[in-house]
Amino acid sequence: MKHLHAASALLLALSGLLAGPAAMAAERAKVTEACKADIKKLCPGVKPGGGRVAECLKEKKDQMSDECKADLAKQAAEKK
Repeated sequence: MKHLHAASALLLALSGLLAGPAAMAAERAKVTEACKADIKKLCPGVKPGGGRVAECLKEKKDQMSDECKADLAKQAAEKK
């Protein structure tokens, strides 16, 4: 059950990354820093902007590092 809650929080955070650029600019910067290695490893060649990196991470959420998942889940929890 805890895993399901964490997965839901992760999806919520990733969905938030796809929101409007002005509202999410600061948060995207935090996520990018926390997930920098994951983005480089899992989404090489994905051009930033338009939610492309967030979509890539969303598609590969099972491969993301625990650090990145935890940061995204924390940010999702803070939004509630």
